[in-house]
Amino acid sequence: MPRELAGLSPIAMAKSWVVMQMVLNVALFVPLGVLGRRLGHWSAGRTVLTGAGVSLLVEATQYTGNWGLMACSYRFADVNDLITNTTGTAIGVAVAGFVPRLFADPDALVRQRESARPVTRVRRWTAMLLDAWILACAVALTWVGVFIAFGLAVGPRLEERGMSDLALELMRWAAVAVTVALAVLPTLRGSRASLGQRIVYLRPVPVRRDRPFPLVTPGLLRGVAAVGIFAGPFPVAALAVLWLVADVLWVLRDPRGLSGVVSGHDVADARAVDRAGSHAGSGATVREPVG
Repeated sequence: MPRELAGLSPIAMAKSWVVMQMVLNVALFVPLGVLGRRLGHWSAGRTVLTGAGVSLLVEATQYTGNWGLMACSYRFADVNDLITNTTGTAIGVAVAGFVPRLFADPDALVRQRESARPVTRVRRWTAMLLDAWILACAVALTWVGVFIAFGLAVGPRLEERGMSDLALELMRWAAVAVTVALAVLPTLRGSRASLGQRIVYLRPVPVRRDRPFPLVTPGLLRGVAAVGIFAGPFPVAALAVLWLVADVLWVLRDPRGLSGVVSGHDVADARAVDRAGSHAGSGATVREPVG
């Protein structure tokens, strides 16, 4: 760093790549130190060693070219990154000690988790964000799997062997299958809630019993739209994206979202529904005040 920063002004130093890389490598591992101490109840030494181990795994992955999957390493393995990442973990340990109430104690969270909470707009958006995040991660991992399988089967010359179109088509329908499994099927079973809604204890509750399509829930509508993004032609995919965007923005006007309005469902805290099961069966709305 002295060699790279020689002759630069303080402002130029702060904006330089080497300083930004060092600072961000430290900051990247600060949350690991905090979470290890506060949520994992790990000792300071175990937390720091975990940070060093995770960083070592990352650097080894870069050095070996994804453990031999690539012909050469396409990112640099740097001992400096190992030092800065471990330092960031240690700083996180210190932060957890100086700010003991940054996170609630896990035991307290367990005691409180059966208490119903207000169904706020932020909570609704959190459920939607979790749905999108889970699906995006699953589709990405599926695509990586298909890509690696083709790479191992036909080698790096995918285009020359005329296999690229087949690979893309398989990736497309693999994404459809994953979307059906994670975004559609959960809304047809049990509480009929999506995976994101289940994580934040939300549940769709019918507003009235005389709905024309009783199986249609907000999560199902969003799941079908997600399938349309991958399975349909471009006009269908574009309409599906517009529907999902409108559904998210509609929460500003109505916490049910556009999908809730169309399907005739309200959204309630799942724990409140469990305590008042007769209301859910009668079609009455069981929803906490919106904040």
